Amino acid sequence: MDDLYCARCGKQIIDGWVSKSGYCHPCASEIRAQREIEANQKEAHKKQMLKKYWWVILLVGITLLNSFIALTMPRTPDTLLDANGKLTTEGEIWFSIIAENAVKDGLKAPKTAEFDHGDDHYYVYSKVDTYGYSGTVTAENSFGVPLTGEYYVIFRCWGLEPDQYEIISVEIAD
Repeated sequence: MDDLYCARCGKQIIDGWVSKSGYCHPCASEIRAQREIEANQKEAHKKQMLKKYWWVILLVGITLLNSFIALTMPRTPDTLLDANGKLTTEGEIWFSIIAENAVKDGLKAPKTAEFDHGDDHYYVYSKVDTYGYSGTVTAENSFGVPLTGEYYVIFRCWGLEPDQYEIISVEIAD
């Protein structure tokens, strides 16, 4: 049998135990202990840095979250509202289409519906892109008798395309 020598300290290995790297048992134990100490020091340093700079990490996280929300939040295009917050003609037509379609979905005979919007039939909520629309509708019930009632539609709108709005609620009062 060949004589084995430790690759680190150069002593002859008598007990026959050799690490994968060719170290004797005492050298391998010493290296493992040094690595554990270094790993513990690194972990302690990380914890110390987190304690010291937790507020910076939190601030960066909040800023990134706000930026993401601001970039992904749909916005109403300028073509819907003028500088005074009033609906433009194009916006008024689009809002009436949204409201009428939402109301027709709740009627028994939607083809018989006649809408009267009157004056001041829309309003803006304090929430971003959330609007309300109201008016009166006359439509036949299940028995063919025309009934008139007020309606209120609340919806979010962020554009002038059919997939750029969502209905939040529809109320039709008899």
